[in-house]
Amino acid sequence: MDRDEIEAALEELGHELKRLGVEGARLHLVGGAVMVLDFGSWEATEDVDGHIYPTDEVKLVAQQVGRRRGLNEEWLNDATKAYVPVFKEPEWRLIKTVGSPSIHLADARSILAIKTRASRGRRDEADLRVLMHRCGITSEEEAVALFDEYYPDDALKPIARPMIRFALENDGGV
Repeated sequence: MDRDEIEAALEELGHELKRLGVEGARLHLVGGAVMVLDFGSWEATEDVDGHIYPTDEVKLVAQQVGRRRGLNEEWLNDATKAYVPVFKEPEWRLIKTVGSPSIHLADARSILAIKTRASRGRRDEADLRVLMHRCGITSEEEAVALFDEYYPDDALKPIARPMIRFALENDGGV
């Protein structure tokens, strides 16, 4: 999904939720959708991840919107909710309210902590590079300290430090 597809699907979702009388819905987005919508570092993403409230109602309507638009029925999902930090809450920025839901994006530091925690190899490599540059992270120690701010009780995956070093060595002035 590119920027236009994401925005159009969220618009339709919002209007449909409002039509159905679903009040106070909230979408707190993380992951690829934020990389597309806020950082412009990706042209597209496969899905829109985040914390969804009220979960069941929003997901049901999102599936219907997905079918109408020819999208995967899971185009809007909460698969990343296990990664969203709870020790230090992300700084959520409201980007718009469409119909019923308010749509919020996590800040760059939170996304960097989430991506560091996930450390999914090549899948997160470019994101780490972009996010470290955006956050002014210039050393492995700074990146680990940021991770520890959000996940003080969690250990880094073994692959995380090599990924951080690779991202720093291959920044290229992103």
